[in-house]
Amino acid sequence: MSELDIVPKYAKTRDREAFGKAMRASVPRSAHAKWQVEHARAVAIERIQQSLQGRIPSLISLRNQRMAASPFAYFRGGASVMSADLLHVPPTRLFVQLCGDAHVCNFGTFARFDGSIGFDVNDFDETYNGPFEWDLKRLAASIVLAGRESKHADSSCGEAVRSCVSTYRLLMKELANLSPFEVLRRRANREEHARIIESLVTKARHKTPARLLEDLTEARGDVRMFKDAPPLLARVGIGELPRFAEAIETYTKTLPPETRAILQAWRLVDVAFKVVGVGSVGLACYVALLATGDNLYYSILQFKEARESTVEVAMRAAELPVYPWAHQGQRVIEGQRAMQTHDDPFVGYTSLGSMQLMVRRLAENKAAIDNASAQGDALASYAEATGSVLALSHAVTGDPVAIAAYLGNSDAFDRAMSQFAVAYADQANDDFAEFARNIAHTENTMGE
Repeated sequence: MSELDIVPKYAKTRDREAFGKAMRASVPRSAHAKWQVEHARAVAIERIQQSLQGRIPSLISLRNQRMAASPFAYFRGGASVMSADLLHVPPTRLFVQLCGDAHVCNFGTFARFDGSIGFDVNDFDETYNGPFEWDLKRLAASIVLAGRESKHADSSCGEAVRSCVSTYRLLMKELANLSPFEVLRRRANREEHARIIESLVTKARHKTPARLLEDLTEARGDVRMFKDAPPLLARVGIGELPRFAEAIETYTKTLPPETRAILQAWRLVDVAFKVVGVGSVGLACYVALLATGDNLYYSILQFKEARESTVEVAMRAAELPVYPWAHQGQRVIEGQRAMQTHDDPFVGYTSLGSMQLMVRRLAENKAAIDNASAQGDALASYAEATGSVLALSHAVTGDPVAIAAYLGNSDAFDRAMSQFAVAYADQANDDFAEFARNIAHTENTMGE
């Protein structure tokens, strides 16, 4: 099937439905259940090593330590491994804006600009346009790994995956019967999943801007500055501030006019290097402290290095159409704007020398699933919420009619994804064990 065979969203509904159903001939829904190793799994370690290129050498050991904490932690840091493994099954031509790293911890609460707390995808480092099922496969495998970590049996994990995928499938069918404007309105006004959101919102409300400021800064005379606690938080020299001020000026040009006007009330007072996440450890990440003229109000911006998406690498390997982004920060921000329910007017991008950066306010009211919040039937509830979020984002950025036609009315796709998720989680366990052995061997060799 060539790129020219893709039916545009403005085509007649019957043609879009026919395209989705015809896709089953080249990529049967049952095919998504398959996973078996057809090459030496040493390749997984090689992919991890390749992903370390260009990272800050002094932080690689910390990244390895975080990934070695558990199979799920390894999986979170190994997006490049799974992106390549997704080519095990031929991809569909049902393209959407992908999160690209849709594991369960990349869904959660966040502060909307109006002060309310929403639930959505909240990480877009790997976002790219690609086959819709790639997001679902990474999400499904992560549900099993997270479930195992919180002591769920595989039968319970599989049920949670089916709950996620069936929610996605049924909602996509519903959205396929709406006008494009109604799909967008439905995403913006969707009902929250109160059962799982309630506990996360309670947790998230403690992560206020004031709490964030207290945790990261301290008073020095009449102004606050970042604490200096390397390697996790390390202030840059005062001589570096002009470079960051210039980067902020460039960043403001990527923002809406009203946001640029608001930023004129703030000035840069301090910058620090900050270690974040698991997969992001070793990439450049800075926080910039802004203050009003009388130091009465403060705000923190995050500048995070953006590199080529692992999804783009996989797309190129599969000879699928790719879009050559000139600025990786722009790729991330435009992907976020396309996928998220409520736009943050402060997301933008800039450069620092040759380094390309995405910029946003430092996360407020952010919370995601953990062992404590995944007990009992909470795992399935959370999985259902993520399936709903993903369906709404994919329907806006892709073709809900074609996707719904491909998925069909039966649970064939749901069952296939559940089988794949357990099999790939087993693979991740094996990869993790090899990774942990490799790390231990490296550390022992260095210590001799």
